[in-house]
Amino acid sequence: MNFRSLNISTKLILSVAIGVILGIIVLVSTVSIYISENMEKEAKDSIFLASKRYTNYMEGILNETVALTKGIATSLNGMFEHNNQVDADLIESLMKNLFDSSLYSAYTFLYLKDTSVLGDAQGIDKRYFSARGCSRN
Repeated sequence: MNFRSLNISTKLILSVAIGVILGIIVLVSTVSIYISENMEKEAKDSIFLASKRYTNYMEGILNETVALTKGIATSLNGMFEHNNQVDADLIESLMKNLFDSSLYSAYTFLYLKDTSVLGDAQGIDKRYFSARGCSRN
């Protein structure tokens, strides 16, 4: 079938159909390009906001740990300054109460250079002493 042998109306319809198809292809391509650019921007923004939220979450965890450590240090230093002998149960109770209020603390330990400040060193569980007999309170 030769294009020259077609009727004028058929030629006109084919020309319009080809023009419409090309127009749709150009329109779809243009819209796809704009949508992909917009989606890439939105994805980057979403990742940025998620990382910012996680940073704020982690900052809260770290700040809570620092605040608890400073709080327990201040309390223990105050106890040791005002008392010659401090009961180990009192220290344990203070630390348990302080760290039980934390959502993120899993464990804590206290290292005393001088255990002579403890009034009741015999009441400490033997598991908390080293092989040399030093306490690990």
